[in-house]
This record gives sequence, structure tokens and C-alpha cells, in this order.
Amino acid sequence: IGCAKNTGAYNAWNAAAPFTSGQWAGFNRLLPTAANATATVIRPYVSQETWVFDQVAISSSIGCLILFANSSGCGLALGKTMRAVSGPPVRDVLEFLGEQFAQRSPVVAQRSTGARVYVDLPCHLVHGQRVPEIPRAVLDATGLDWQYAPMARDCCGSGGVYNLQRPESAREILARKSAFLNEAVGDPVILATSNHVCLMQWHSARSTGLVHKPFETKHIIQLLDEALV
Repeated sequence: IGCAKNTGAYNAWNAAAPFTSGQWAGFNRLLPTAANATATVIRPYVSQETWVFDQVAISSSIGCLILFANSSGCGLALGKTMRAVSGPPVRDVLEFLGEQFAQRSPVVAQRSTGARVYVDLPCHLVHGQRVPEIPRAVLDATGLDWQYAPMARDCCGSGGVYNLQRPESAREILARKSAFLNEAVGDPVILATSNHVCLMQWHSARSTGLVHKPFETKHIIQLLDEALV
């Protein structure tokens, strides 16, 4: 989760899932340490060379104007919560990055030409948050060949907790949707999306034997982090 303020952009780290693409807001790459990983907010002051680490909780006390979420499901839930308490608006970070990259093209590292990314669109993004797609400028910024996966707008079977409530049906849905990966071209083949539960569901296609051909599952932010210099 990130936070935008009148005094600049904030980037909040989480110990379990650090958001490492600091360059999207003009940040240097800064990794959390064990001491400051949880609820650390990174704040740039007037001088780009001076950084101050504030140990603060994410609340109204830091005066957020916008909250950014890098998980579609979390962004949808957080947005509902913020509206209920008259909090700041919540935006998907990839939508925001698409706007930024349209104004200023990022510097992208040279990548492997053999890799191919198949992009899946989370239901929580396109149906829940009404974001029509992951911006093409963001996907291009990965520096990799990419295309939308077949049935990219269809549910992968995770459906929040649907895969727990109806595991057999969820597996059937995933089997249909993931079948293309057995014939997919790329070295490596990468299935990328922007929702943590969808990533878990796609990973299960490999771990449970629905897909026999090796493939990687990655968040779009991970691909950006590897590409941006």
C-alpha cells in the first residue's frame, strides 16, 4: 500500500510482501530491514539525497490524499472500507502507473527475448474496481513480450473464497482456463496477474498437476521491479 500526500509520495512497506518498485514514484530502490519493515513509511524531502524514515501507522494522522493498492482484491476491499469511513480514495497502483508512464516513459532494462508473459485480469480489478484492463504502458514497461491469456476476463476459480467453498468447481474452472499453458510458447512461460489470491490459484495449477509444462507465476509489480532501472 502506498500513500500520496501534499508533501510528496509515501511508500509503505509490509514485511510479508515488500513493494520494491520504488522507481515508479521517483524513489530510489529501498528495501525494508527487520527493524523497520512493518508499517514503515518512506518520505522524500526537498533534497532527493535526503531520506527520512518515519515509523508511523497508516491512518488519518499522516494525512493521506490517496491510497494505492498493489493487490486487486485488497484494493477493492480497502476502497469499500475507506468510503464507509469517509477516508481517502483508493486506487489500483497499476492504473496509476499507467498514467505516469503515459507522461514519462520509464527506463527499461534489456530483458530475455525468449520469455513470454501471459496476462490474466483479476475479477476484483475489472469487475470490482471497474478498471478495464492493466494499462498497456505498464505491461510494455516490463520489457518482455506479453499477451493476454485466453479467457483473461473470466474468473480463474479463486473468486475470493469460492475455491474454499466450492473446491471441485473451482478446480474445473481453473482446469479449463489453464489448459493453454501446456502448449504455451516462451522460455520461460510466465503467468502474470495483479491479485494475490489469483496468483495462489494459478500456482495450484502447477502444484496439483493441471499444467504439466513448467511455468512461473508472478505479480506485474515483480516484473516491473526486475525491469525498471
